[in-house]
Amino acid sequence: RDLRITLDGDIDLHTFLGLADGHAGFSAIRVVVHLDTDADEATVAELHRKVAATSPVGQTLSKAIPVEITHQ
Repeated sequence: RDLRITLDGDIDLHTFLGLADGHAGFSAIRVVVHLDTDADEATVAELHRKVAATSPVGQTLSKAIPVEITHQ
């Protein structure tokens, strides 16, 4: 009936704005899935497992990948 996904994260704005040295990326990202369904808990847990295992966004955020930045 309803699916919502909320994300929040921790970031050092001083580094992001160039006011301090350090890691400019997020140090943590939290995701909460809000699911309104009639499915039983076991079915929801299995769906969650499958989606987490195949999510392109989850896979990208959880593993280091090459990034290429160019300018023209």
